[in-house]
Amino acid sequence: MEPRRIKIASDDTEYDELLFEAGEGKDDGSDNRRTRLLSRSLAAAVGAVVLGYTVLAVVLNVLVDSERLRAWLEPRASAALNRPVSTGDVRVALLPRPSIHVSDVRVDNLDGVPGPAIAFMERVRFDVRLLPLALGRVDVHRVHLDGPRLNLMVDETGRSNFGDLLPGTSTDGDMSGAPLRLGIERVVVSEANLAYFNAPSGRSFTISGGHVRATVSPEGAAGWHARIEAESDSLLARVATVTDEIVRVGGPSATLSARSNGSDRWIAIEDGVVELAGETLMLSGRLSGLSSSRPSYDLQLTNDAMDAGVLIVALPADFRSTRVPALDGELGVTLQIIAARSPGEPPIVQGSVRLADVALHMDGRILVDRLNGTIGVSPDTLVMDSLTGLFADGPFELSGTVGRDDRAVAIRTRGRPDLDALDRLGLVPAGLTLSGDAEVDLSVTGRLGALDSAEVAGSIAVEGLQAKHTRIGVPLYVPAGVLTLVGEEVAWNELTVLIGRDEIVSTGYVTGLVAGSREGARPPSLRASIAAPRLDLGAALPRPDGRPEVSYGRVAFAHLGGHTLDGEPVAAVVSRLGLARPARMHWLGEVALDVDTLDFHRYHLSDVSARIEISDSSIAVEAPSFAIWGGVASGTIQVGVGAGPEQPFSLRLSTTEASAEDLLSALTPIGGSVTGTLTLELEVAGSLDSRLLPVGRDIAGHARVDITDGRIHGTGPNLVVADFLGSADWEDVEFETWPTQADLVARRIEVRSSELTGPEGRVAFDGLVHLDGSHDLSLGLSIPPDRLGAVSLRRTGIGQSVLQHLATAGSSLDLGLRMSGVLGAPQLEPDASNAVALAR
Repeated sequence: MEPRRIKIASDDTEYDELLFEAGEGKDDGSDNRRTRLLSRSLAAAVGAVVLGYTVLAVVLNVLVDSERLRAWLEPRASAALNRPVSTGDVRVALLPRPSIHVSDVRVDNLDGVPGPAIAFMERVRFDVRLLPLALGRVDVHRVHLDGPRLNLMVDETGRSNFGDLLPGTSTDGDMSGAPLRLGIERVVVSEANLAYFNAPSGRSFTISGGHVRATVSPEGAAGWHARIEAESDSLLARVATVTDEIVRVGGPSATLSARSNGSDRWIAIEDGVVELAGETLMLSGRLSGLSSSRPSYDLQLTNDAMDAGVLIVALPADFRSTRVPALDGELGVTLQIIAARSPGEPPIVQGSVRLADVALHMDGRILVDRLNGTIGVSPDTLVMDSLTGLFADGPFELSGTVGRDDRAVAIRTRGRPDLDALDRLGLVPAGLTLSGDAEVDLSVTGRLGALDSAEVAGSIAVEGLQAKHTRIGVPLYVPAGVLTLVGEEVAWNELTVLIGRDEIVSTGYVTGLVAGSREGARPPSLRASIAAPRLDLGAALPRPDGRPEVSYGRVAFAHLGGHTLDGEPVAAVVSRLGLARPARMHWLGEVALDVDTLDFHRYHLSDVSARIEISDSSIAVEAPSFAIWGGVASGTIQVGVGAGPEQPFSLRLSTTEASAEDLLSALTPIGGSVTGTLTLELEVAGSLDSRLLPVGRDIAGHARVDITDGRIHGTGPNLVVADFLGSADWEDVEFETWPTQADLVARRIEVRSSELTGPEGRVAFDGLVHLDGSHDLSLGLSIPPDRLGAVSLRRTGIGQSVLQHLATAGSSLDLGLRMSGVLGAPQLEPDASNAVALAR
């Protein structure tokens, strides 16, 4: 017999079923008869099933009218949710089981509430029972929600789009005229997404890829019991009160049982387990008032052994961006979450978090260890009560509060960190090492995440503190002292510090020390006084190559004149000396010096008083006074700093009763060629390049120099005069007075007047001296009558009879000369017109 084909159509899908009967020509034995009977029975059963499904499909299509169901469903859902609810296509399907499909279910916001729809579901499927269909009833026992998206938000005014989802006028439970009956036994949610944003608090999170399976069984008086399993792919969260960063972790999952009594509309959660970021919390509690406009809930989360690593998000973002922090240890969590008291208000969270041997690692090193204690959680505040542990290998205790919304911090900490450990942990600047004891007692108020602007008060007492730095040649040692902290200020009073073997006493304060350590921030500001009987800065700031120092004055003159220094190029000397202008200052402020003796390599100063002022654009030494070069000096100097190629500078220097040899050796190329007692008034201004060398085109100034009771010897000018006069006495010329006035313009000195008077005669000159050594000077030379016999006038053209007449008359010989060439080997020639210089 040929097979018969039966076509079943449901949901536009064809299915084939082959029913076989016994074929012709088979054995008529009993076995064959049993086989034919079994085949016919099986075929009849399959046919009955197919026929039954076909009948049920027809019945379901007859019982469920799409338009009637939509007309009944939409207003009741809208009333129940207090929102406009709309649906798309409604259709009936038989396979894989009899069901009703509703597509594009949308729950809109109320009028005037911006943002996306509060909820949208791609499809809702209602599975119906088979037997009631045969009796003409549509009983739904399973619900499938596919692709639901839920968007919850609270705007800047505190108004939410979900606070009134369940109004008191809800028609929930009104099943009159319903085209179907609900007896839900199972609910399945797939590919769900939940987004929440709270503008006032800055909290937001998104859960994606959610799946929920719930099995519901009825209990007496319309009550029910449900077993719920939920999981999700990922969680993105941002809590501005904790961190500005978006935290991404694996999505939460949960397994719990829930029970409701039906009439009072409450749900009790029993035996709940929630897992998030690899950690598990026990969940229990109660949701009440589900039929009112303000439902409430009271949930408890507990875990006695949670990984402390979850607290890493509580660390300030700027701290985590510059360090590599990690936390280990255990947390004991007991939290209660209570429903908001009004729509849109965040829930109340309270309870406690117990810390057990928590350690904070930074860059692989332990900063805080063995941290124990309890953090109390209230609706507004985290309360730390005597947390104890080790910081930098020393004991410490911490108490205080942190605001949960505003992140306001009020903390007091006391401890004795190991200063050697601070170095090992990288908590001190590079190149600095510390040792000794310190006792810290500090209170901190401010905001978490902006601790660089926090107010700090308290003290740090040190004993046997020693500090070494790679740039300082001697250690700094503090036998004992106290630093007082108030706000952003660190102050000290009459603090004794040993710099090498020198003992100084300092009083002062620093502000902005924490803020100044951040890149791009304004440097710390220092105000201090330093008094000492002796201070050897040469030992504290040693020369790196150990070679004899070349004075800055010689370097500057060689640079301006284009000379070498003892055969070495100026650039090489500058590099060796490390001359370089800083692009920015690392400290600002003012330091007052009062030192009996100050040594700095070749310089020996006594009775030093000065005020050093440092701004972000210049360094200035104001009102200095010190004994040097056998006399007393005073004046001011200001040098600009910055990244530009050139910066301004100015110098004013006055000296009295100084050694001409010492001063001129330090400031000029003349060296020890001139001796005597010198008084100087000097003013110079211009600009310096990045190597702190003067820029020739900009330099300008003037000077007045008076030298008394001295001598000049071995210079090109007096040697050429000695040769011109044929007198060895002029190779080493003594003088009683030598006043000079000159101007410095660009790379030349304009000598306005200079007159040297001594036993050998009188020389008056003026003219130009270029810094490269070239010059052009007009000289007037007057030789007294008693010295005429010691000179030769063969090169002057003056006859012997004239000399005899001058000697007899007791008159001086006045000569006019011109000196030119280079100072090392000048040329001298008669020029009678210049003799008038003697008359001025």
